Amino acid sequence: MAQQNGIEKPDLQALPTISDRMTFIYLEHCKASRENGAVTATDLYGTVYIPAAAITVLLLGPGTLFPAYAGVILKNYVVQE
Repeated sequence: MAQQNGIEKPDLQALPTISDRMTFIYLEHCKASRENGAVTATDLYGTVYIPAAAITVLLLGPGTLFPAYAGVILKNYVVQE
């Protein structure tokens, strides 16, 4: 079996409820990526790690580089009612 990098995908019960999530995250003039279950935003001042399970809406402003592979992590945390 291949070794998995990063953390394991949490169970549905372990994910925060919608009321515990951040309402929105606005990113601009940075490069977004993913690492260990988090969306990362990197600019001239450093890198910020945002837990993917805690994001409700991700708004991308001007100058944001958001490659397709960065969005793949977000689809794992879609709330289905």
